[in-house]
Amino acid sequence: MFGASGIKSSGSHDLRETMEEPEQMARILYSTKESFKSPWLLTSEALDSLDLVVATEWKRLVTALDAKLESERESQVAARSSGRREEGRPWTSDEEDAARSQIEAELVRSYEFRKKRSLRVGFKSGRSLDAENFAEVRRNPHVQSDLAQEFDLKLSVGELSAKIELSRRVDTLDISVEPNDHPESDDLFLALCDWARKHRAPLWQRIWRALFEAQTVPWTVLFFVCLISLVAAVDSPGTEAKAEARELLASGVESDDQQRRAISLLLAIASGYRTDDARARTIPGWWIVMAVAGSASCLILSFPPRVHLAIGKGASRIAFWQTWSRVVGVVIPTLIVSSFVWEPAVGLVKALLDR
Repeated sequence: MFGASGIKSSGSHDLRETMEEPEQMARILYSTKESFKSPWLLTSEALDSLDLVVATEWKRLVTALDAKLESERESQVAARSSGRREEGRPWTSDEEDAARSQIEAELVRSYEFRKKRSLRVGFKSGRSLDAENFAEVRRNPHVQSDLAQEFDLKLSVGELSAKIELSRRVDTLDISVEPNDHPESDDLFLALCDWARKHRAPLWQRIWRALFEAQTVPWTVLFFVCLISLVAAVDSPGTEAKAEARELLASGVESDDQQRRAISLLLAIASGYRTDDARARTIPGWWIVMAVAGSASCLILSFPPRVHLAIGKGASRIAFWQTWSRVVGVVIPTLIVSSFVWEPAVGLVKALLDR
């Protein structure tokens, strides 16, 4: 009976401990680092939008950190006050206020409650400017004649840190939030990535930039395409003579003229002789159009946009690249289509004129 009672008591104790343990919810951790490829043409609207996103997230994080700081401060004040009472030396009101200020100052200097925000913008001239936001940089009179090319924005709130870096050297916008297991990391990372996705270049411009990073690739492809198509298009010696010989055989070789023509065709086939008309048609017109259109396309696409910010001279550069991108978006499809429809169009016009 004792053994049974002991087993029952032990089981009840285990069950009670299990019920008293707080429920732990599993959390899936995602990467909070991402890179966005160029081109980046950040207009004044895009920079204002980033200022707003950063200011909103900064206020939210600082509010949460201040609440945590206040809770920790009052907890330490209560612990020290209790110790003084136990010693029989309770604090006066002024002593408690002084202790509260001292504790808060110590907490503010600690890593756990740090608050730091910085923005550094780099310019083509080699100078850099530190500011609180992009609006402040754009108002600075000393950068109006310079060209902004990159920036580095950092946020540090408590144990959470975030970084947005746009580098001219690698032409990418990098976003990182650490640590990724922080309760606020996901919301901050998503807010920054949403801004990046909203203001990044269209897909076709990103493909354009990626394909033409290696300038030799498109020209090499064009060369081999033109070479292969030319070899396939050019008639080999005797091709026209063989075609005419087949027609002559189908109609029959009866008259003297047909016999003389048959002998001429046999000689032409055997010697590889080309008539003047055949020599004139060696390089097809559509191939010339394709080669010219392809060369023009490669030349135009060899100058894709990269990274520009609407600060100083950057605003006019962005306007130029936006216009250039629209021109490319119209001219390149036109050149590609023309290389395919040129020959049928010319044939149709000749047929209409011959009527």
